[in-house]
Amino acid sequence: MTITLQMFQADAFSSTAFGGNPAAVCLVPASLKETLVDAVCQSIAAEMNLSETAFVFSDSDSFVEEHTFGLRWFTPTKEVDLCGHATLATAAVLSLKAGCQAETITFKTLSGDLRVKRVGDETFQMDLPINAPQPLNDKQREQHAALLDYVTKGFGIVDIQHSARTRKLVIHANLTRDELEGLCFDTEKMMALHTTDQTRGVIITSNKATHDNGFDFISRYFAPWNGIPEDPVTGSAHTVLFPYWRKFINGKGSGNNNSNDEQTVFKARQCSKRGGNLSLTSNSSIEDERLLITAEAFVILEGKIHI
Repeated sequence: MTITLQMFQADAFSSTAFGGNPAAVCLVPASLKETLVDAVCQSIAAEMNLSETAFVFSDSDSFVEEHTFGLRWFTPTKEVDLCGHATLATAAVLSLKAGCQAETITFKTLSGDLRVKRVGDETFQMDLPINAPQPLNDKQREQHAALLDYVTKGFGIVDIQHSARTRKLVIHANLTRDELEGLCFDTEKMMALHTTDQTRGVIITSNKATHDNGFDFISRYFAPWNGIPEDPVTGSAHTVLFPYWRKFINGKGSGNNNSNDEQTVFKARQCSKRGGNLSLTSNSSIEDERLLITAEAFVILEGKIHI
């Protein structure tokens, strides 16, 4: 029996077509929920061949009146615990194409409840967990030595940290935007140089002369271990970058020790070929602080998939 599902593609972190980070979004009504087993989701993601395909599950056969949905993310090779750009893309599809009336949509995910609020015609604010990185210990430095020797060859390093929860390595480099955009890596070699499961992605970030372009920091993100040589714009990477740069800019990294002058809103640019801009702040909660990312999304394609 052939099953038909609604399928969309949205460019997250972009107000126009062909920018930001594309994600496929598959709408799964309650009547087909049992059909979309892991293997089927993975096959669809491989067929779409984007960095992420999101599957949004409704508790009814309508997406109009619901405000809470299940959400899962698959790369072409595996399921992942968190994907910011595909979450943003999903909220855009639900609000702009599926007729969802909720101002704030809640997604039930492997990373807990994620909320996305519509704050403009095609502008949304995502609520994501904060994943502060930590300095590498001696064992981690040894495990990452070969990878770091390759990736950092030819430029100065300010700091290296690691987020265990997201399995992302953060390299604070002394690079201008042009220099960062000019980096080129053999991602197959990156995978060969680091084979443990504790790191699945590498972030290279800088704030050298970024204020000249209106940004507090810039970055690129490579995740060949997840089947993504380079991700164009990455929400989950900024759950790591936001706490790192907030501490660096407001702390000893900038020489600013006056809490009254602390910066709370940060403008970021991910410098892939497609690229995208993000506005970052937090909900300021002491007990359950969350990252708030405000960005746009553009739905570029809609159709049906038959399986």
